[in-house]
This record gives sequence, structure tokens and C-alpha cells, in this order.
Amino acid sequence: MKIPVFFHDKQYQGNGISEGLARGLQVMVDGVDLTQEGMGLGTIAIRSQGYTYFSRNSQTVWLDSQNMIQGYIIDTVQLSGLGETVSPLLTSIGELFTLLYRPLPSFFQKKMLWVGMHIQRMLGVKSHFTSISPRSKAQFHFKIESKQVKICCNFHAIDLPPRELFIMNELGADFFTAGWRAGRPTAPPPGWQILNQHNLPFLYSPGKRLRFSLSNISVDQELPFKVFWGREQADSLCWAGFAIQINLADISDITCRYTVVFDEGI
Repeated sequence: MKIPVFFHDKQYQGNGISEGLARGLQVMVDGVDLTQEGMGLGTIAIRSQGYTYFSRNSQTVWLDSQNMIQGYIIDTVQLSGLGETVSPLLTSIGELFTLLYRPLPSFFQKKMLWVGMHIQRMLGVKSHFTSISPRSKAQFHFKIESKQVKICCNFHAIDLPPRELFIMNELGADFFTAGWRAGRPTAPPPGWQILNQHNLPFLYSPGKRLRFSLSNISVDQELPFKVFWGREQADSLCWAGFAIQINLADISDITCRYTVVFDEGI
């Protein structure tokens, strides 16, 4: 298989809707960065009181060539508005759209995404990332091996514990255009689809002959969690990846461990 190269570029701001947010570990194959609009491996977001929060500030330290520590501060809220004017109403509508969108079947997700993007363009609705006082922080330890990355996330809520914690692992949708199950390529996932935790599929890049997935997921204190995969490629969206959603149940400190596995495709 083509051996992926794992790296972190502090200057990389991403592109599209998530431009400016802190990226996690990045992946390169044949000298090409596969990140695109994706958040990289091992990034974080929280949802609380009807808003979604991200990090624009992170610090990385390489302990050696195989071990990286990255600390995130959750210091940014995503808001919506007309032009440069933020609107609480449009923000609430956007959050409701996301909640309604996630459980829909693939066909309806694609249609709803197209309609939503079209309406935003017509009305001039824009997404804004606004700085706030720190809500939470997280430290990720990446242990890099030739075909996998073992990740440990230690999360701490500075303010009240959020309702949901999302640990994201995303690369570019232009590269990962298919799924992979039972030893063969399949159709790609919709924007958001829940998975059976014991039989996770792969995302597959036919052009790079590379696929990746998650394995060995564990969350301490027996907190419930879900695993999703998704792919969105429209206008300012271009990501494909997996997310671990943890319901915190008023707990301020948790640890989540998992492995990102890479393998060869046909």
C-alpha cells in the first residue's frame, strides 16, 4: 500500500466554510495533502444550549517523530447572519436544520443539503465564527505508526459541561469518494449517518488506493457514545470522515481513546 505521511502544518487554515478553525493531524500521500476542507485527524467541537463551538487556537508539541501532543481551546461559536450581520434567529434555524438533516435517509439528505445551500446563496446567508471566552479545552496524544494512529483525547469543561462532545476525523471529499465494506467498494455515505460500532466501514480513495476507518473506541466512565460517518461535497463543503459523539451527562472531564486505521484499496 501507499504509506501515508502524517504531519501538522500550523499555517494551514483550511478552506471553505471551516476556514480558520484549528486542524488536527494531517495526511499526505504521493506528496499531496489530503486534508482539503476536512478538519484532519483528532479535532473537537461541542454543542451546548443550541449552539456549536469550535477551536481556532491550538498548540502542538512533537515529543519525537512518532508522538505529537496537541492542545485545543474551545473559543469560537458558529453563528449565521445576512452578510456581515449576525442573526440569532438565523443561527437557531441553521441549528434546527442540522438536527432535522442528520437522521434523514441518504437520498433526502442530499436533496436537503442542495436546497439549504441554494436558499443560503439566494438570501446571502453566511456563517460566522465568533470569538468567545474559553468554554472547554482538550489535549490529544497522537501515537503514529506506519498504518495507523492511536489517539487519546482528554477533555475538560471550563464552563458548564456541554450537552455533546464531537471528536472529528476528516479528510478531503475530493479524494475519498467511496465507502468500503466486506472487501469491496461501495457508495459513499451521505452527510451524516450513524454506524454499528462493532462493524465500521472504511472511507475509500480510489485515486490514492487508500482507505481509512476507526477502531478500538473506548470512553471512560461508561459514557454513551455514537459513531457517525459522512461526506459532503457542495459549495464550501468538501470533507469525508468519521465523528465520535459523546453525551457528557453533566460530567466535566472524560477520556476517549481510539485508533485511525489506514489500509490499501484495489
